Amino acid sequence: DEVSLLCSFHAHNDPLLESDPESFIPLTPRERAALPPVWHRVIQTHPVTGKSLFYLNFDPLEFSGIAFERGRDLLQRILHIATQPELVYRHRWQPGELLVWDNHAMLHSGTSTDIYETDRRLMHRSFVYTEPTERPIPDLETQNKIFMPTALENNG
Repeated sequence: DEVSLLCSFHAHNDPLLESDPESFIPLTPRERAALPPVWHRVIQTHPVTGKSLFYLNFDPLEFSGIAFERGRDLLQRILHIATQPELVYRHRWQPGELLVWDNHAMLHSGTSTDIYETDRRLMHRSFVYTEPTERPIPDLETQNKIFMPTALENNG
């Protein structure tokens, strides 16, 4: 199946800067060197439940195995379904609340900061590690060896 072999190439905050330059700080050269763009499989396995899940990014730089336009079309179709209003939860913050979610299985994004203009917001981010997650793939050659070995054998 076309989607099961699909990998996408992500940069860490370039798309965020392009979409909302006032809310995101550009990476320093040192941070950029430590966080280079990476390949991720679009369909991954949840480390606890074993269920398949989508690993999506709204602005991938590139797709492997298919043309960018085709990959972008598949991604847009998946996101269109996943972001239907009946499937979206939007939290309305109240003082003292704590919100916890499964980062593997939840498509999430921050909200515009303009709704917080009248109130100060203090946020802490913490992690609970259970099992190792699927790691990014360092480069396209390694990605091809992992996900398309027969294609490489047939093409020399």
